[in-house]
Amino acid sequence: MIMGHSFGGAVAVRVGVRVTVGVGVGAGRLAMPGDGSLVSAADMASNEILTAALRRLYPGDFVFSEEVACNPEEVSASRRAWIIDPLDGTSAFLEGRDDFSVLVGLTVDHRANSGILFLPAREQMFVAQAGEGAFCNGKRVSVSDYERARDQHVYIR
Repeated sequence: MIMGHSFGGAVAVRVGVRVTVGVGVGAGRLAMPGDGSLVSAADMASNEILTAALRRLYPGDFVFSEEVACNPEEVSASRRAWIIDPLDGTSAFLEGRDDFSVLVGLTVDHRANSGILFLPAREQMFVAQAGEGAFCNGKRVSVSDYERARDQHVYIR
């Protein structure tokens, strides 16, 4: 079963994205202290919903978010840890582009186990789990056999 649960991570992502999309383009901008990165009201709203949902579904797991500082010892002490970026591509989101996403990963015993990349504006959900492969909207995806990047399109944000 992908991500070792009954769609809990996927549900959390979809719930978080509902808030992200609902807040809309131009949602208030804030500068994160220290690093100058862009954080919007949508980042924080999505973060609140995702972390609350994951903590409710997996109360013994540690949830680490890009938006909130944490104690490194807590991460080290956790057997299972969720790593989230509730709104990757804040600038793209604020500009009204469709290439922003929500990222959720799960580590078990400090090893990458599974992950979700959800592109809400494109309605694409990529899910992968170690040893199980990767899927986009339920359809298996794989790497290409092209040997040169110049033969293909490369997307860089």
